[in-house]
Amino acid sequence: MSVADGRRESLEEYCRWIMPSIAVKYPEEFDRRIDEILLVRESYGTMFPPVRAAVMSDEDLQRIEVPTLDILGECDGATADPHEAIERVESLMPHVETILVPRARHDIVAAETELVTERLLKFLQ
Repeated sequence: MSVADGRRESLEEYCRWIMPSIAVKYPEEFDRRIDEILLVRESYGTMFPPVRAAVMSDEDLQRIEVPTLDILGECDGATADPHEAIERVESLMPHVETILVPRARHDIVAAETELVTERLLKFLQ
């Protein structure tokens, strides 16, 4: 079974993996998001596999001069190795602040709203 097979069940399975906190804590919101994705698919065609951004080169990361906040969940399934990703940006970006949130997944903004908001506001000050 694949998320690209067009079945609601497959999409729900994928979304429960990518945003588990929303699926558990906010089931009505989760269902609404599934409905939206299905409507987009019906209107514009299949959008999976998702568009994947190119990995930035070391040189590109070194050129970023603006202060940057990188918040990543330790169990983020969309990142091959979150620890390695954090180490990479810390070693290359001159003005980066990183946060690796233990046990957090790809839906960190929904799962750890208070933590993310607090750190973001602190960073912006």
